[in-house]
Amino acid sequence: MFNFSVGEVYAHLSSLRREEDRLQAWADVPPPPAQLFEGPEGLGGLGGNPFVPVPAPKFAPDDDKKRVSDLVEKIKKIAERHRFDSTLHRIGMFEVKKDYFFPFHEFIGEIRTLREALEHDIWNRFFYCYSKAAGDELIDMQDSWKSVFDKFPIARFEIVEAVDCWALGHGTACVFHLMRAAEYGLRALARERRVKLPKKQVLEWADLAHCD
Repeated sequence: MFNFSVGEVYAHLSSLRREEDRLQAWADVPPPPAQLFEGPEGLGGLGGNPFVPVPAPKFAPDDDKKRVSDLVEKIKKIAERHRFDSTLHRIGMFEVKKDYFFPFHEFIGEIRTLREALEHDIWNRFFYCYSKAAGDELIDMQDSWKSVFDKFPIARFEIVEAVDCWALGHGTACVFHLMRAAEYGLRALARERRVKLPKKQVLEWADLAHCD
């Protein structure tokens, strides 16, 4: 079933890689030489104005933890839907640690391990490539079917499955799901017209002509 684009997953992977590279570059900054702080011309004597790179902190800063946590939350939704077990395991480890003092180098290590876990899970899955037109229809589905979703929210699952089957080229399966969706509307019409329909069972459309 359609629920995300492969591009979205790779965008998250790319974001993890950028965070990892940026933080690692910060971690690799050497401490400034002691001479910069000594004597009247040094920083300790407020002399001169040399460029001094800021060394990485001992613990991950809160703003970095917040930014990465937001990204991890997006990845988690996809991982749960598709049972990316390795990814979910690493996310669980990250979530335990993020609420406490997170050693900076360990923080980078968790990002790296999560990225590798996501790459592993992706390589062990198969993805279908929708046509551009079909993909656009799937993306616009929330708008194009909004009036139906609003009035018959119970039919949402069958409609989403129907549109997805259409996009996959499975016409017969598409019709099946649309008939299931139409049943909800039919039952609403039957109640309005006080027509008795079988309860708690799937309707057989061939038998509808014999309903009272």
